[in-house]
Amino acid sequence: MEREYRYSHALEAELSPFYSGIPFTREGAFYEAEYPWFSAVVHRLYSWVFPVGLVLAVTLKIVSEIRLSHLSAYALAADTVIYALLLTAAALYMVNVLLKK
Repeated sequence: MEREYRYSHALEAELSPFYSGIPFTREGAFYEAEYPWFSAVVHRLYSWVFPVGLVLAVTLKIVSEIRLSHLSAYALAADTVIYALLLTAAALYMVNVLLKK
């Protein structure tokens, strides 16, 4: 969705000089200028709270699995690899969110 807004902004910048008014700002700059507060809260919730909560929950789960002695080594290794991939994906997502601002 964010890529589409960047594309819309580029189109607006190209087409707006040829028209008066705001015919080409419906989904781009016009929409973001009137961004409702609820949408801003939901955006922060999805951008920050859910990823951090997911990482915390999975971290607690992997720590509890490491402490369990009856878990097989293969299952623990698979869970640890999945945990590392999730951590990497969450970190890359958060860096992407930070760099957009």
